[in-house]
Amino acid sequence: AERTQSAQKELEEKGFSVESLVFDVIDENSVVAAFEALDQRAVAVDILVNNAGIQLRKPMVELKTAEWNKVIETNLTSCFVVAREAAKRMIGRGHGKVINIASLTSELARATVAPCAAARRGNARRKQRSCPRRIPPERPPRSRQDGSTSPRGGSHA
Repeated sequence: AERTQSAQKELEEKGFSVESLVFDVIDENSVVAAFEALDQRAVAVDILVNNAGIQLRKPMVELKTAEWNKVIETNLTSCFVVAREAAKRMIGRGHGKVINIASLTSELARATVAPCAAARRGNARRKQRSCPRRIPPERPPRSRQDGSTSPRGGSHA
């Protein structure tokens, strides 16, 4: 919380309008509550930077499943949950951007950073394949020649 307040003060001194909110990214209820608090304060998130991450430096053969899960939950799952909550609001407003931060670890893993490498790689792949960088307004379904409709971006037989 202290670092967040410090960053907010620094940005405000530079003339930016800043709202800060501290919450636990691995607690889905906390994430949802944070976005609801922003909604209540009429604060719109225009740009989301997903940068949460932890690192456990241990050889893979010594890593416990709970430790693996903690890294995956923090570095990958939280990015999805936070992006989902932001995107819900961005779509409603017709604009917004989600930026997911990956790292070189996703491409250049070392023996002692297996869970971080997997999570960062997953985040990099999710970013490329399933999470749009820019949230456009929702578009109506496409019409087919036979009069039926299909979702934008694909056709269904």
